[in-house]
Amino acid sequence: MRTVNKWDEKLLEFWYTRVGSPFDITKDLGVLRLELLKHRFQRILNKLKVKLTQESKVLSLFAGTGIDAFALAESYGCRVVCVEKLEKLAKKGEKYARRNKLNVEFIVGDARRLLDLIDEKDFNLALLWGNSVPHIDIYELDSTASQVLDLLADSAPFLIEYFESTYSREYRPVVAEFDKYPTVSIHLDFNPMKGFAERLLLVFKESGLCEYIKYPYYTWSPWIIEYVFRKNGYRDVVTFIDEGAYVTAAFR
Repeated sequence: MRTVNKWDEKLLEFWYTRVGSPFDITKDLGVLRLELLKHRFQRILNKLKVKLTQESKVLSLFAGTGIDAFALAESYGCRVVCVEKLEKLAKKGEKYARRNKLNVEFIVGDARRLLDLIDEKDFNLALLWGNSVPHIDIYELDSTASQVLDLLADSAPFLIEYFESTYSREYRPVVAEFDKYPTVSIHLDFNPMKGFAERLLLVFKESGLCEYIKYPYYTWSPWIIEYVFRKNGYRDVVTFIDEGAYVTAAFR
């Protein structure tokens, strides 16, 4: 059994290439999610009274193949800068952006070190979308929120989408993560000192053998996300539910 204490590059690549079809712009589920996100973003931005134009500049963190970025770029014509740690995912996004002539660019690097990667400011919107926060702990989110605040334009928002984690109705002790071969994740325990659930990933192979990976699933609730924002000096912090997910918005 392989034990992973942090979501390293190896685990992220495995996860998003095997069970990440809804987040992959080259897959049918990814294209479907793109179309659905266009409507969601329009509804959410209208609710928050946030207006984007062709002159707007958006920052997308933990961007993956860029589905969230493409939804905004196709809807508003805005420029989107994506930060993604995995080069393989970023290249898929770059190919889609070129083919569709979208003003979306990718920076390969760790979004937790934003100020080392980005040399421009005054972004009109920042996103951490798609329930990526279970991959990071509260200290990493705290650092990321602080850096994003430095990059936002005045009165611009930072939006985080997530599910309330362990012991909520969205959290499931056993999840069938089907892809080419079945993959099942199982809840093992909760670590209150570190703030994560310990889960076991069972990866069934074509040969009939099974690989075991124990990994952390960091737990989040609206009050924690809101506290991190307020601690870092954001104002007008608000949380609401949209299509079963929490969205917390905080303004510079």
